[in-house]
Amino acid sequence: MFFIRQKKIILDCFTCDKSVFDYAQIDYANNFYPKWLKSIDKNYEDGLKITSTIKKCEGLLQTYQHGFIIPLWCDLAINVENKNYNWQFADFKTEVEVHSSKQWDNFADPTKQGHMKIISPWQIKTKDEIYFNYTAPYWNLNLDDNFSIPSGIVNYKYQYGTNINLFINLSKNRKINLEFGTPIAHVIPLSEKNIELKHHLISYFEWQSISAKFKFNNQYNTKKRLDQNKEKLKCPFHK
Repeated sequence: MFFIRQKKIILDCFTCDKSVFDYAQIDYANNFYPKWLKSIDKNYEDGLKITSTIKKCEGLLQTYQHGFIIPLWCDLAINVENKNYNWQFADFKTEVEVHSSKQWDNFADPTKQGHMKIISPWQIKTKDEIYFNYTAPYWNLNLDDNFSIPSGIVNYKYQYGTNINLFINLSKNRKINLEFGTPIAHVIPLSEKNIELKHHLISYFEWQSISAKFKFNNQYNTKKRLDQNKEKLKCPFHK
């Protein structure tokens, strides 16, 4: 019997920020088990029987055996007051885009929800056409903070960004403090292949080249079509 070794998915992770490269690298999810999960017992006495706690939940444990996590590269403070919100990053340079509510107000009431798209300092490229589920690291976040990170399917062969969208509940005044190192996105390959992360510190100009945009709309599909056409031209059997 012959066994075929599955080829790994190589993910090249690029940043031009040395502090991010040194202290906030994208890493495998199994390095981000929540502290609260480590601190609880596996069982507890429930009357006359012994019952398992969530520490034995296979669904939860398996979640951290797959994919990688993007940690927050600096502290983030968000202030919600009178249905308005503002924010400050500890690095004083991370950028945020706020999408017009016209883009999403059929999904949520813009008087009750605010939007932030945090521009991540990481970009990822792979040669494999693999899809990934980009989702919130639910078990690492504080439910009392009342914000959500929407899920989506991404592909790092044709687009490279790792920006984080947040919807913030505006119904009550509060301060949200997310500390440096907090898991902010969990990305899971829709494949049985293992992933291998490789990190690269590049110049700002190289970074700009990777992130270059040439379309107001439909950038992803346009780039995908152009790249696929280039691949066809390289193939000696394509006519």
